[in-house]
Amino acid sequence: MKRTIVLLDLLLVFFLTNGESQTNKNQVETQQLTFEEISEDFSILKGALTTDYPSANRYISTDSVNKFWNKWERRLKSMNEREFFKLIGEITHSFHDEHLIPNISQDFFKNPKRRFLPFTIERQNNILRVAQVHSSANSLKAGDEILSINRHDTDEIIDEIGRRMHHDGHIKTFIERHFEDFSPTQSFNYFDMWYALLYEDRADYFELMVKHQADTIAIQVNSLARKDYVDFYWSRMPRDAPAKFRMIQDGVGYLEISSFHEWYRNQH
Repeated sequence: MKRTIVLLDLLLVFFLTNGESQTNKNQVETQQLTFEEISEDFSILKGALTTDYPSANRYISTDSVNKFWNKWERRLKSMNEREFFKLIGEITHSFHDEHLIPNISQDFFKNPKRRFLPFTIERQNNILRVAQVHSSANSLKAGDEILSINRHDTDEIIDEIGRRMHHDGHIKTFIERHFEDFSPTQSFNYFDMWYALLYEDRADYFELMVKHQADTIAIQVNSLARKDYVDFYWSRMPRDAPAKFRMIQDGVGYLEISSFHEWYRNQH
């Protein structure tokens, strides 16, 4: 079965479906792909980034890019779609280009089995803190330092997500910002997406170790179904008008454009 990777608007869209079993009972199953299918998709991706993508060697040398492709090709084998997308994240991250974003099809989020985090995070000096909390998880407090989620240390979470998150050149603060909510024209948060892919996306609850003031405590919060997650997501995102215009003085105007997305403009 041929898989699909689409290079669109400098966004890599990868479609995850359901399929054969995986070992983690807290992860939604994804399809197992043959070595031949993986190799075919890898060749398409390599071809697109080698011949069609103008910024492939903007931040890293051509020699480094070639070494990366050889290294990644040696890792190809039969794997499930989740594992393949994790590899794609490492590949796109290595180019240091903010416009090279591995993106998940909305089918991934529409799967009724998937569950999501009921809180948002802030990242400060490699510390994750609770930013906003869904009403169902009010035992968490804004400002609490997160030490672990379902026994995954936050240092590990930051490292695993950080080496797949898109970023701008070698600017450290850019990748840190992407751990947080940052765009009203997305339909999910990238920290939420990568946590779901790397760890749990089927768990009924999340157990957190947090530091609240001087105390370290364990808190259990229920996960969110898709509708609740989407409502929570949009409740915390600004919905500014996609374009604003005002006159500054006679003959001089100011135009501010916050979104070029047609669907976003249509909402207004």
